[in-house]
Amino acid sequence: MPSTSITRPAPSTDRTSAPAHAALAVALVLVACRLVLGALDRTELSTDEAQYWFWGQSPDFGAYSKPPLIG
Repeated sequence: MPSTSITRPAPSTDRTSAPAHAALAVALVLVACRLVLGALDRTELSTDEAQYWFWGQSPDFGAYSKPPLIG
């Protein structure tokens, strides 16, 4: 009985996924840096941002200087 050997294909040397992995790594590093810097940032709200934040705490139909449902 002849011996049959199973041949396996050679491992792929396709490097098309290397740029995708590099891009993903760069994106993850940037997101991590943004999260760390955002946690360390102690910048206060500007006047407009503070006003909008204050309006968001108690939703209302409108404000004296804005049309209805703007917030």
